Amino acid sequence: MKASVIVAAAIVLSAATAHAAPPSDISDLVGARAAGAESEMQARGYEDVGGNNTWWNAASGTCAKVHVSNGRYSRIDKLKPSQCGQQGK
Repeated sequence: MKASVIVAAAIVLSAATAHAAPPSDISDLVGARAAGAESEMQARGYEDVGGNNTWWNAASGTCAKVHVSNGRYSRIDKLKPSQCGQQGK
């Protein structure tokens, strides 16, 4: 019984720490300073749609969530279009 609880906990923890890969067109922005990276996101066709660092690119149908730490883009996750308020493309 105890072993099954440990296995279940390990599965939950690994699922919670798994992240989606960043979209290839903006993956190079991970590690960039947030202020400059935001301008670069816009230059690449993304618009901030969620007010919570959620970005939508209408041309590619890509939704992305940017995570900022210490003033830099620490991670960018690709999301479903619906998470940007869009229908799938």
